Amino acid sequence: MTYLDVLDLSRNKLAGRIPSWIGRMVELKVLNLQFNSFYGEIPVSICKLGYLRVLNLAHNNLSGSIPLCFDNLTTMSDPKYPVQTNNSYWFGVEVQMKSITQVYTSALRYLFSIDLSNNKLNGDIPTGLTRLCNLENLNLSQNDLEGGIPPEIADMKRLESFDLSINQLSGPIPRSLSELDSLGYLNLSFNQLSGPIPSIAHLSTFTNESYIRNDALYGPPLSKNCSGDHGQSEDIHNQHGDDSAGKDESYDRWLYAGIAQGFATGFLGVCCSLYFKHSWRQSFFLWSDKIITQLLVRVEIKLQKLTRKCKMNPNQLQKEPRPWAVTGHTMNLLVPWTLSGQESS
Repeated sequence: MTYLDVLDLSRNKLAGRIPSWIGRMVELKVLNLQFNSFYGEIPVSICKLGYLRVLNLAHNNLSGSIPLCFDNLTTMSDPKYPVQTNNSYWFGVEVQMKSITQVYTSALRYLFSIDLSNNKLNGDIPTGLTRLCNLENLNLSQNDLEGGIPPEIADMKRLESFDLSINQLSGPIPRSLSELDSLGYLNLSFNQLSGPIPSIAHLSTFTNESYIRNDALYGPPLSKNCSGDHGQSEDIHNQHGDDSAGKDESYDRWLYAGIAQGFATGFLGVCCSLYFKHSWRQSFFLWSDKIITQLLVRVEIKLQKLTRKCKMNPNQLQKEPRPWAVTGHTMNLLVPWTLSGQESS
């Protein structure tokens, strides 16, 4: 196993500590142990894997600090290290990059990635990580990392995806972060970062999702323009909300009052006209009697028709049989009035 290139034990139910003998696999290029139940600290022996290109320990229960010796990963730290040209990776390795999980096959020989997300790692971000100048994907999200973002992050010139979300990081965003021209995905949300967001280069082009839930952070693309705007903007927003709600309630009250007033005015106007105008009153009651009489006559006619139908002789109904179509069947049913008449007799 000393000359093993790839060790992929992801998505199993492995538990316990990561064995230190992994450091003996000096030819190892891909180590994927994600989605297991490993606990304890990351073994320092991993730093002996000089040819390692992809390290994925995400979604475990690892604790402790990130090893300080990661700059010993030669292939990730040597800017002159050539890209592997032979396509020896005929299988796929799952890697999360730019918040998208995909399987890398032939493109794996171009990738340099470290994913330690979804663990319980604490402490500061070691400066040794910033010396991995070939690294393209660095995901340290959903841990308990503290301290600030090291300014030396600018040395990672090839970094394309950088995720530090959901940690306990504090302090300002270093201006050197804007020097990463290859950076296409940045997530610093859900931390305790403070100060202005550097508006230089392409840092201001990221959306507010990259910076949200950092209460002391301000500047575009966030809505807060300065450190004191957060509470003030909330007060103004609440004040506007209360004012608009009060205006809506006042408008509704005046609307209903106007409707009631109009109805009362119209009703009283009609009543007063009928009271003081004898000819109008007489015409109104004559018209009302006519309408009521017509309605009563129509109701009486309908009742007479229903009464005659109910008293009709069954023998008369036999002369004009009515077929009943049974839905869902291919038959018509005729009501046997003759048989019912015989039974009744």
